[in-house]
This record gives sequence, C-alpha cells and structure tokens, in this order.
Amino acid sequence: MSKRIKSTGFETRGAFDAAMDDIASMTVELRKLEAERDEEVQAVQERFNDDIRDVKQKISGLAAQGEKFALSHRADLLPGKKKSGETSLAVFGFRTGQPTLVTLNRKWTWATVIEALKAQKLGRFIVRKETPDKDAMKAHLNDEQLAA
Repeated sequence: MSKRIKSTGFETRGAFDAAMDDIASMTVELRKLEAERDEEVQAVQERFNDDIRDVKQKISGLAAQGEKFALSHRADLLPGKKKSGETSLAVFGFRTGQPTLVTLNRKWTWATVIEALKAQKLGRFIVRKETPDKDAMKAHLNDEQLAA
C-alpha cells in the first residue's frame, strides 16, 4: 500500500498563482514535446509503412496458398494423429479448437461492437459483468470492514 504524501499547501495567493502559471507553462511545453515526438514517430512509420504493407501482403498470399495445399494434403503433412509439423524454420498445424473472434479492423473496437449489437437489438450476445463499486466501499466502510 502506498503512503500518501501530505502537502503543506501554499502559504499565499501569490505562491498559488505562481504554481498555476508554472503548470500552464509546463503544459504548453509538454504539448510541444509530445507534438515533436508524434511528428518523428509519424515520419518513421511513413518511412516503413510501404515495406511493411508489402511484406504483410506477401505473407498473406503465401499463407493462403499454404492453407489450400495443407487442406488437400493433410494426410501427407500430418500422418496419423499428429496435429503439427515442422520445416527448418517454422512449425505448422491445424487448429482443433474454435477460432477466436477478432474485430474487423482498427475502426472497430469491442465497445463499437457492443453499440452495434445494441443498435441491432442483439443484446443477447452481450455479457454483463459484475464488479464491486470501489468508491462506494471506500466511502461507506471503515478500515476494519474493508480488511474483512
């Protein structure tokens, strides 16, 4: 459990105003630094994006060809009850469980999926989760009750 540091506070209105001005100045500086960082990150991403996209497309194409071949030659690739095989650099196999759902693209988050389900009146596909109200617990229970 972390200790809380007790602040003595400001002694005068002038000290308070100076601190608020410092916060405002530092916030401007922080935003400038973040903007510079983001600009450099964007430049690096742009430098590599085309090559990354090309490699991803090649991987997808080869994986699709490999899947087609594996489905038609499963007995040769994985004889008997084997579920996976190896090449000199890779391990491959067939999934035996249910595939995992993933969102369609970056535009979709699980929150937007939930909203879409609600909009289409498909609420039966939404799980409701119970969690404790921590703020209410802290406000209404003493230390002894919280420990229990």
